[in-house]
Amino acid sequence: MKNAVMGLTVAALILSLVGLFSGLTAKRTSRVLEAQIRAVEDQLPAVTESASSAQKDVQTLRGQVRDAFTGIQNEFAALRTELAAKSTPVPVKKTSPATADDQTKGASASGRTHEFRAGDTLGRVAGKYSVSLKALQDANPGIDARKIRVGQKINLP
Repeated sequence: MKNAVMGLTVAALILSLVGLFSGLTAKRTSRVLEAQIRAVEDQLPAVTESASSAQKDVQTLRGQVRDAFTGIQNEFAALRTELAAKSTPVPVKKTSPATADDQTKGASASGRTHEFRAGDTLGRVAGKYSVSLKALQDANPGIDARKIRVGQKINLP
């Protein structure tokens, strides 16, 4: 029985030491965590101030972008008005609707034609061949610039 009491005493002593070690470790961990919490709390005002400053900067930029877009919109409106004032109406010739085949049947002064590709416009074609838009339109009476299709051929002056 003496051995059993001795064994229980040793076991109790070991458990006490383990408990003491765990308590000390927990206390040390608690101190480290408290120090980290204090450090974060110390940084909180600076972070809050920085976020507030960034928010003010974003608001300022939004206002500047809005003002810039308003200015651009006003400039476009002024240019549109100026362009409308300088434009003169072009008389429209009344002709019967022509088909793509009818338009290419007419003789071209140069004998050359252009086949429309995606993205082509009469203005771009005129620029490509260094002719005026009016000359291109005169070489293709009855053509409607809004109804030109890819693959359609027109005469070049």
